[in-house]
Amino acid sequence: MMQKNKSCDLRIGDASFSVSWASEHILPDLYKPFLVDDLSAATTANYKVESQLPVALPTVDTIYWEGPSWRMASVDDAITIDVFNVFSGEWQVAAKMDCDFSNGTLYSWINSGPSASEILQPPVDRVVFVNRLSIMKTVLLHASVVQTDDGVLLFCGRSCIGKSTIADIWEKYGKGKLLNDDRAIAFCRGSDVLAGAAPWHGKNPAVDPVAAPLRAIFHLGQASENKIRRLDDTVAVAKLLATSAVPFYYEPSVEAATDAVVEICSKVPSFELDFYPDQAVLDTVKNVLADGAVN
Repeated sequence: MMQKNKSCDLRIGDASFSVSWASEHILPDLYKPFLVDDLSAATTANYKVESQLPVALPTVDTIYWEGPSWRMASVDDAITIDVFNVFSGEWQVAAKMDCDFSNGTLYSWINSGPSASEILQPPVDRVVFVNRLSIMKTVLLHASVVQTDDGVLLFCGRSCIGKSTIADIWEKYGKGKLLNDDRAIAFCRGSDVLAGAAPWHGKNPAVDPVAAPLRAIFHLGQASENKIRRLDDTVAVAKLLATSAVPFYYEPSVEAATDAVVEICSKVPSFELDFYPDQAVLDTVKNVLADGAVN
């Protein structure tokens, strides 16, 4: 009996994705908050998932990135994402995409473990989505994102710098709502800049797909007392690029995402915030938001 086709629609920021498949596979939990019943805007990407892997690996023209577990390459006028099969010792195609990642096919290459039953399998799903988001000028950031009465705040920085800590403080004492503890998106919509959660997250699995106007960006450091200073646009751009997950190996994604970062930093104030992890940091941030420094 032929299996009935299934489909779902996802929205991440202003980017919409339609995914279809004909197997018994399921949508991973981390994408479920981003499900929408009706795409009010035109779909920006269409992906098909197939269970049957391609028989042969095509001849690669250019390798954009190659690591121990996956690589991205060009084949004819398309992009392939290949995974390394440790059992066969060979590469196998896990996705084939248009050059702008607007259309393509993903293959269910994992056949054991928790991801075997899922239609979107790591790391291929993230490679595809992040490149498409970047080309759509939606920037993925290593940041916690909190919605407050003053607007959305981004707290950016490397691992273990305190992104989750300051988000927890804000949620507990500042009446803020955590949207994501470790991965955020930011993008421009007309004259506005919006920010919200990405599907991927850190230790806290709570993710809210809301995207709302971005009030300020804070680049975190650790200190024995709270200090804050406004960054000029040039430094702000450099710091935001450094904390972004721009696919540096693919020029179209890099160019679009970099343009987005420059525009975001020209419209939203950025600060360097060295903080001590207690409730007092809220006053430091609120005073900056209240005294007009964000205008």
